[in-house]
Amino acid sequence: MIQIIPKGLVANFKKELQETFTKYSSTSIKEVSEQSIKKVVDQAVRVWCYIYEKQRIQSSMSSQPFSYCVNIPAYEMNQKFRSAVPEFLPILKFRYTYFIDILEKYGYIEKNNSYSNLYNYTKSYRVCVEKMVDYEFYNQPKIYRMKEDWIREYPESKSLIENHYYSDLDIDGALKYIESMKGIGYKGRVVDDIRIFRWRRELYNIKQKHFWFSKSASGRFYSTYTNLPAPLRKFITFENKNLKTLDLKNAQPLFLAHLIKHDSMIEACKNGVFYEKILQNIPNLSRVKLKELIYKTILFDPKEIRMDLDFVKLVDRIFPEMIQKINEFKREKKVWLELQKIESSIFIDSMKKVQFPYLTCHDSISVAPAYLQEATTKLKKELEKRGYECVIDID
Repeated sequence: MIQIIPKGLVANFKKELQETFTKYSSTSIKEVSEQSIKKVVDQAVRVWCYIYEKQRIQSSMSSQPFSYCVNIPAYEMNQKFRSAVPEFLPILKFRYTYFIDILEKYGYIEKNNSYSNLYNYTKSYRVCVEKMVDYEFYNQPKIYRMKEDWIREYPESKSLIENHYYSDLDIDGALKYIESMKGIGYKGRVVDDIRIFRWRRELYNIKQKHFWFSKSASGRFYSTYTNLPAPLRKFITFENKNLKTLDLKNAQPLFLAHLIKHDSMIEACKNGVFYEKILQNIPNLSRVKLKELIYKTILFDPKEIRMDLDFVKLVDRIFPEMIQKINEFKREKKVWLELQKIESSIFIDSMKKVQFPYLTCHDSISVAPAYLQEATTKLKKELEKRGYECVIDID
């Protein structure tokens, strides 16, 4: 299993291991086999990777990823990284704290003890982004969950999980593409070395069939695939064919418009111009920023929408009574939960028995070109069953 890790991490661990060996042993570490040393180094790499992945997941929706610490209880670290007693140094137990101390010493992580107390021994960690500019490859034993493990956990999503393992990736094309994106704005942020490092890790994981999956209470399905930015998902293939993606335009506003029974909103979503109608009145705002505002202030904020905000007043003029109806709905139900339930019923539940391979990313579905017509027909049928008229973008 090839891992991408910060440059110098392995060399520094071997240096510290040498010093530890000299301190506790009268013999030379040169007499120890490379295989024995690699077992300890493997554990060190796993500790860094674990903290990195935990923080990546926590910060995936943040505008400043890796800026905040991630809390990991001591019992979790102890369970994940049980103490190892290497045969070449039997007087020592290599607990996870040994590796943490070295990672902190060389600046690969920062440790925050603010949440530690006598009864709840929790520490928080943050990977240091400046160490992720330069990278190296490390060949690590395969320790990740296999397809069968994921199917046991999510048996209702068996076909979708199997489709991930059936897929392939044009990794050369994807790597060239992310290099070309450096310094360019994407989703409101400049593509810097940190984003490139993260995407590169994801790409190598996909190429090696190292997937992760999770499912929310709403039924929304998350995976390594959904975590990729849209331009990189275009390099995923089925049988060496680039995928075609069917994307439901204005999906979340469409679902909400039908829930609150707002006619002018339904009409705008039907024609795929919900965001455009608002943008006509805010010429200096990008569509990306507008969607962020809509999601943050209207769709996914659990609190009632504040009518004193200038942006909300503007939206209310364009779609009269929409805000009032959304607030009434929020008093009874969670808007984001109901929207994701509708989304997953269309793109997850209804697709379980189709006879072609597919991948989903929330309100879109991707298939090989040969199955595009069949997938389009199926999606339209599911939308019609729910009374939805809308625009389907095909890319």
